[in-house]
Amino acid sequence: MTTDMPPRPLAYTAICAFDEAEARQVQRVLDLDDSEAGYVRNLIAAQAIHVLGLNVIETPSFAQRPDAVEIRQALRVAEELGTTTIVATVVDLETDPGRAMVAFFAARLDERQAAAEKTSDTEYAWNVDRSITDGSVKHADLYPPSWALRDIAAGRELIRQYEEAREYYEKRTSAPAGELHGLYAALALRVSVYRGQHPAYDSSWKP
Repeated sequence: MTTDMPPRPLAYTAICAFDEAEARQVQRVLDLDDSEAGYVRNLIAAQAIHVLGLNVIETPSFAQRPDAVEIRQALRVAEELGTTTIVATVVDLETDPGRAMVAFFAARLDERQAAAEKTSDTEYAWNVDRSITDGSVKHADLYPPSWALRDIAAGRELIRQYEEAREYYEKRTSAPAGELHGLYAALALRVSVYRGQHPAYDSSWKP
């Protein structure tokens, strides 16, 4: 008696990104749902991919992952064994620094929002030690979760305005106006706080 193996998917996109938040951003940019694409979380996930037509996407920051080399090797081995057929590999998906910077910033905003929504201003205030007199209490009072959420919303609005302006000027033959350059500079300033603090920060974004 023979047992038929389940058919391999005809097409799939493996997203090799720095983290899941960045992979999700790539999915949004490319309009791919979870049945069409997925984040290569680790070496085991890479080894489990058996697809007839595999598209591999590497974001610029993927190379900074400690398991990047092993994941690339696993995908190559799968192709050599015939369990996977890689039809395209896109390295450094986003060469436009503005788009890459937006993807990075959006991922950080997602992280901050997830953390801020796990508490409330009241709970936050209860956890502040009022006996400390070195200024840290005043600093804590200035930045409760509600402030963080307003700041995150402002960051998302900045992204929206930048992408709207970029889309407008991409359709024109004339050079982008000062509006687009100004919004890019504003984004670069917001993102610059991660310089030296996050391994996926690109020094080329320096304002």
